Amino acid sequence: LVAILAGDATPEAIAQFGRLRQKRLGHALGFRNGNMPCANTISALLRNLDADHLDRVIAAWLTDRHPGGWEHIALDGKRLCGSRDGEVPG
Repeated sequence: LVAILAGDATPEAIAQFGRLRQKRLGHALGFRNGNMPCANTISALLRNLDADHLDRVIAAWLTDRHPGGWEHIALDGKRLCGSRDGEVPG
Protein backbone atom coordinates (compact mmCIF):
# COMPACT_ATOMS: atom_id res chain seq x y z
CA LEU A 1 0.00 0.00 0.00
CA VAL A 2 2.85 2.39 0.81
CA ALA A 3 4.40 1.78 -2.63
CA ILE A 4 1.05 2.15 -4.39
CA LEU A 5 0.41 5.47 -2.64
CA ALA A 6 3.84 6.54 -3.91
CA GLY A 7 2.74 5.74 -7.49
CA ASP A 8 4.18 2.25 -7.96
CA ALA A 9 1.43 -0.03 -9.27
CA THR A 10 3.07 -3.15 -10.72
CA PRO A 11 4.48 -5.97 -8.58
CA GLU A 12 7.93 -5.23 -10.00
CA ALA A 13 7.68 -1.54 -9.10
CA ILE A 14 6.37 -2.36 -5.62
CA ALA A 15 9.28 -4.77 -5.03
CA GLN A 16 11.76 -2.16 -6.29
CA PHE A 17 10.22 0.42 -3.95
CA GLY A 18 10.90 -1.95 -1.04
CA ARG A 19 14.44 -2.79 -2.17
CA LEU A 20 15.35 0.89 -2.45
CA ARG A 21 14.28 1.48 1.15
CA GLN A 22 16.23 -1.56 2.33
CA LYS A 23 15.69 -3.30 5.65
CA ARG A 24 14.50 -0.18 7.47
CA LEU A 25 11.10 -0.30 5.75
CA GLY A 26 10.96 -4.08 6.02
CA HIS A 27 11.43 -3.95 9.79
CA ALA A 28 8.90 -1.10 10.10
CA LEU A 29 6.33 -3.24 8.25
CA GLY A 30 6.95 -6.21 10.54
CA PHE A 31 9.16 -8.47 8.41
CA ARG A 32 11.38 -10.23 10.95
CA ASN A 33 14.51 -10.26 8.82
CA GLY A 34 13.71 -6.88 7.27
CA ASN A 35 13.71 -8.23 3.72
CA MET A 36 10.93 -6.95 1.51
CA PRO A 37 9.04 -9.46 -0.67
CA CYS A 38 10.10 -9.95 -4.29
CA ALA A 39 7.85 -9.29 -7.29
CA ASN A 40 6.83 -12.97 -7.56
CA THR A 41 5.74 -13.06 -3.91
CA ILE A 42 3.76 -9.83 -4.34
CA SER A 43 2.10 -11.23 -7.49
CA ALA A 44 1.12 -14.44 -5.68
CA LEU A 45 -0.26 -12.47 -2.75
CA LEU A 46 -2.37 -10.23 -5.00
CA ARG A 47 -3.65 -13.22 -7.01
CA ASN A 48 -4.80 -15.01 -3.86
CA LEU A 49 -6.10 -11.97 -2.00
CA ASP A 50 -9.82 -11.86 -1.29
CA ALA A 51 -10.49 -8.21 -2.15
CA ASP A 52 -13.98 -8.17 -0.61
CA HIS A 53 -12.67 -9.54 2.69
CA LEU A 54 -9.81 -7.01 2.70
CA ASP A 55 -12.33 -4.23 2.07
CA ARG A 56 -14.41 -5.39 5.05
CA VAL A 57 -11.34 -5.62 7.32
CA ILE A 58 -10.14 -2.11 6.38
CA ALA A 59 -13.66 -0.69 6.80
CA ALA A 60 -13.95 -2.25 10.26
CA TRP A 61 -10.51 -0.91 11.23
CA LEU A 62 -11.44 2.60 10.07
CA THR A 63 -14.84 2.43 11.80
CA ASP A 64 -13.15 1.52 15.10
CA ARG A 65 -11.01 4.63 14.81
CA HIS A 66 -13.81 6.99 13.81
CA PRO A 67 -17.14 5.60 15.08
CA GLY A 68 -19.01 8.81 14.22
CA GLY A 69 -18.41 8.30 10.51
CA TRP A 70 -17.31 10.93 8.01
CA GLU A 71 -18.27 12.47 4.70
CA HIS A 72 -14.77 12.14 3.25
CA ILE A 73 -11.15 11.61 4.30
CA ALA A 74 -8.56 14.34 3.62
CA LEU A 75 -5.27 12.60 2.85
CA ASP A 76 -3.14 15.59 1.94
CA GLY A 77 -3.63 17.69 5.07
CA LYS A 78 -4.50 20.97 3.33
CA ARG A 79 -7.77 21.26 5.16
CA LEU A 80 -6.03 20.56 8.45
CA CYS A 81 -3.28 23.09 7.76
CA GLY A 82 -5.62 26.06 7.33
CA SER A 83 -5.65 26.47 3.56
CA ARG A 84 -9.22 27.79 3.81
CA ASP A 85 -9.54 31.31 2.40
CA GLY A 86 -12.67 33.18 3.55
CA GLU A 87 -15.70 31.29 2.25
CA VAL A 88 -13.56 29.09 -0.04
CA PRO A 89 -13.06 25.71 1.65
CA GLY A 90 -9.66 24.09 1.96
